[in-house]
Amino acid sequence: MEMDQGSDNVAKGSDNVAKGSIANYGATEDPDETPLESYYNLLGLGRAQYMVWGVLLLTCLSDMSELTLVTIIIQHLRCEWKLDLIFETAITSSVFLAYALGGVLFGSVSDRYGRRFILLLAITGLFIFGVLSAVAVNKWMFLATRVAVGLCIGANFPTTLVFTSEVVASKYREYGISAMLIMSNVGIV
Repeated sequence: MEMDQGSDNVAKGSDNVAKGSIANYGATEDPDETPLESYYNLLGLGRAQYMVWGVLLLTCLSDMSELTLVTIIIQHLRCEWKLDLIFETAITSSVFLAYALGGVLFGSVSDRYGRRFILLLAITGLFIFGVLSAVAVNKWMFLATRVAVGLCIGANFPTTLVFTSEVVASKYREYGISAMLIMSNVGIV
């Protein structure tokens, strides 16, 4: 059976098929690279990836700001609600404990139901519970909303890093993840 000239050249790895062309989709030099990754590398970065990065960078900034601002707010609430040291510590610690618990719980949930769903859920939850904690009328409401904020941050931050690495070409991943970590440090400051 005779092959046509074009398929014969591709089968032999001929240089007639331009490296990086759509016809070379799936044929990678890296054996660990999947066909989808080779397609992402072929396309590079586009407006969609920059928009995703922008939104996720802002969520990293807000996540870490939420974590650190509670230590500043608690000083004011100590006087206003006459908090004792134990309850003050409980409020501050609860955010960080919920953050750790959220990371563990929502990691497997995001594997099962998809990272985009968990990201949208976490960002919406951060907004709702952040506003509710800002208008809290007593210490118990504030504690409950801060626990919910911690769970949402635990769901959002690790999922953001993984989602970034999945939707961006492998040659740009280190920039995306580094930018996320830099933004989270800016949020802490």
